[in-house]
Amino acid sequence: MIKTFQAWLKGNHLQWIGEKPEFGDRTIQIQITLIENENV
Repeated sequence: MIKTFQAWLKGNHLQWIGEKPEFGDRTIQIQITLIENENV
């Protein structure tokens, strides 16, 4: 199942926006899609 979460990428760290995934200390594979937003 694919779930979508929003986050800010700051350097090499993600800061979750709103709902965040619950995966504890497990290592998971993710895919990042960059959405350009000139208002940020």
